[in-house]
Amino acid sequence: MMKEEKVPEPAIDFHLENKLSELEILRQSFEEKKKLADSYYDQLLRLGAEFDNYRKRIEKEKDELIEFGKEELLVKLLGILDSFDLAVTSTKNEKNEEKSIREGIELIHKQLRELLEKEGVKKLETVGQQFDPDLHHAVEYQESDKHKDNEIIQEIRPGYLLHDRVIRPAMVVVAGAKKQDTTDD
Repeated sequence: MMKEEKVPEPAIDFHLENKLSELEILRQSFEEKKKLADSYYDQLLRLGAEFDNYRKRIEKEKDELIEFGKEELLVKLLGILDSFDLAVTSTKNEKNEEKSIREGIELIHKQLRELLEKEGVKKLETVGQQFDPDLHHAVEYQESDKHKDNEIIQEIRPGYLLHDRVIRPAMVVVAGAKKQDTTDD
């Protein structure tokens, strides 16, 4: 008798081919996803480097702004210094020294005030105003029946605003209501 060889059943081959085909599809899908992930990773690295460069550039610009931002104001102040020099020089040559000095100082004072106003500095109005601790620094309280309670009656040192922000509060004397004598005789 002859032995019969068993031939593999076609269903098993078909099943194996399906599994191999699925495996190839998965491998291709994995390769595509890996390429996409690598692309995202490269973008992330580039964005990180770009952000780091941006941060360094902004920091450098900020440092330069701090260092040279005062330049325009200082150049304007040099004009006032020139006026001081001119006033000092002119007093040496003139017979009426007092008048010359006064005129020079008044001119310089006017130039400096105008420069500060152009830069947004404004002097606070104080006398006759109500005391405001955000704008004023009270150095003394005086009893008074001629003024309202907490009314500023004297300015010791002017205060200034820079674009509506207090850069130096005014030093003032504030009126307080006179206290009634409550002692019985």
